[in-house]
Amino acid sequence: MTPSAARAMYRRQMASGETVSLVRGFGSATPRRVDGLPARMLKAGELLVAGLMQGERVLLLLAEDVAASDLVAPVINDRVLWNGKALAVKFVDDAKRRVAGELIAYELYLAGA
Repeated sequence: MTPSAARAMYRRQMASGETVSLVRGFGSATPRRVDGLPARMLKAGELLVAGLMQGERVLLLLAEDVAASDLVAPVINDRVLWNGKALAVKFVDDAKRRVAGELIAYELYLAGA
């Protein structure tokens, strides 16, 4: 699979997902916020990750959408606003979802809900 084919496949998957906001500096006087990012929250049965604590979630964000935003890339302690909840980013995996060395999507490990 080529990187462009992988991006198109992920984009189609995101079409049946939802949108989230990514916030840097949550709770500060001048937070930076990007709204309307297409995302897919993985269900418990889809999680293939050891070490997740109860209440933690995994969210997929397309790398090209984040790169086009004011924030460029998600980092630990950013917040994801999803379904009326502010979830803290605990870990950003930018290695798992690559094709031919090209980043296609971030996996964000979230806590707080």
